[in-house]
Amino acid sequence: MNNLLVIQNENYPDPVILDKQVTLFIRFDGSQNPSAFNVPIYFPNDDILKDKVITGIEVNSQYVPGNTRPSSILTNIGFIGQLFSNADLKYFTITLVGKNNEVIVNDSPLMTFNSLITQGKLRSALMMIDLSKSYVRNFGLAGLTTKSTIMVTFYYRNK
Repeated sequence: MNNLLVIQNENYPDPVILDKQVTLFIRFDGSQNPSAFNVPIYFPNDDILKDKVITGIEVNSQYVPGNTRPSSILTNIGFIGQLFSNADLKYFTITLVGKNNEVIVNDSPLMTFNSLITQGKLRSALMMIDLSKSYVRNFGLAGLTTKSTIMVTFYYRNK
């Protein structure tokens, strides 16, 4: 006989299931000026999230206590990027577009997806997105270079 007691409280949603994850890098090395404001910077066209259900999103820029210089990072495609302060995420928003061209998340501040800023809480989600139409915009951080990089981790599961 199984003596497990299962308590369900409908006031608390299920935790984010961290089944699978992929980290994508937003790079500002496109054809436009990297420090231009209000210009969409599209995600790399990565099919890994096609027909996947996004369960959580985490955005990171840099967290090195006491370090005032930008940190370098080697991305998954061999690009060496420069990370900037997590506090600078307040100048950026993210827009996520669904499979049927519907806007699911519209200009949401990137800071709300950073677990260091949100006291360790991961932003949960339940959506399917089209990365090729989703983007990040800079609304006020001057001085970005072609090496400036933001890391976005998508937690997902199969449909």
